[in-house]
Amino acid sequence: MSDESSQPSIDPVVAVLCPVAPEPQLLARLASAGLRPVPLAGLSDSSEQDRLLVEVAGLACDAALLVLPAAVGLDGGSAAVWLRLAEARLPRAVLVTDLGPDTADIEEFAAIATRALEEEVIVPTLPVLDDGEQSVASMNLLTLQISTPDGSHTGDADHLAATVAARTNATDAILVVTEDDHLAESALAGLAPAPDRLARSLRRSVRAGELVPVLPDTPDDGAIADLAGWWSRLAFDPARLMAIGVAGESAAFRSGEHTLHSVILQVDGPLATARALFGRPRTGSAFLTMPGVNAAGPHPDRAWPTWLEVSGGDDQTGAAEAPGDPEGQGAAEAELAHASVGELEPDGTFVATLPLRSRPGEALCIGDEPIWLVP
Repeated sequence: MSDESSQPSIDPVVAVLCPVAPEPQLLARLASAGLRPVPLAGLSDSSEQDRLLVEVAGLACDAALLVLPAAVGLDGGSAAVWLRLAEARLPRAVLVTDLGPDTADIEEFAAIATRALEEEVIVPTLPVLDDGEQSVASMNLLTLQISTPDGSHTGDADHLAATVAARTNATDAILVVTEDDHLAESALAGLAPAPDRLARSLRRSVRAGELVPVLPDTPDDGAIADLAGWWSRLAFDPARLMAIGVAGESAAFRSGEHTLHSVILQVDGPLATARALFGRPRTGSAFLTMPGVNAAGPHPDRAWPTWLEVSGGDDQTGAAEAPGDPEGQGAAEAELAHASVGELEPDGTFVATLPLRSRPGEALCIGDEPIWLVP
């Protein structure tokens, strides 16, 4: 394994799931907070193959954020992908946007997440509403601080009285998973838990994927700031993905300069942003695997590989092969040309110029051994 791909990301790469296309302003706010958002395809009408691609792309990220517009809710495709990411213990969070008087409140969304996503959730922050029941600020239930776009202050007696039950629920959720013996013993003795210890335990459990925060999106961007603090310098674990060789057996990753194994995260025309799992980017013979669901096999969630070799010669063409797929399902024609790649960024990503169509979730290999990746 290359040292670069195993180091904590400078800006955590965050898979953004959403029933609809996430607002560009939200992606910009995430980026401004020190997160690198990767919006994945909407899954409301997706096929099993589409979900497989999104799962692979999500597992190549450091964390996952499910964005739920309050008026839209949760779709089955996003929930299915979420469950796969949860199995891998990817750090996860839910951000509820556009809360208002005609939508469910944040605690009702937390109840939905508990049932539909099968998660241990926590609501550490509540929105503060104006007279028209619109979110104007947020209240941290651990520190009792109210944050507005103009600053922060401690909540008054009315705020504290109105949030007793919510604060108790948040504290109890942390105490269930805490590894802080002092915090647990204090609670057993009937003492009020120290806010700083609660905050540290919450951060640890969120980073470990043990607790899932359900957060309201408010004008002060408090939820996004919390995510940036919890997920800073997450270490990427390539072992979340299994490599399968062209003959169908599990393949050992090669390290060093010989073979690069990576997952495509985003595509913009011929440019593809990919996450290096093992090896370093370099220009050379490239293989792009395109997963397709093997519905007839013993593992319907696994994919047969189809790859296109890129080895120079602008006018060369050839047919994709599909080993392990005798009927040639998914085979395609492609133009063969030379792939070029950029430098490896501190977060493990790089940009490749590909003269062939690619999709997020596909595996890009540069070297002499094509593979395909499955969760």
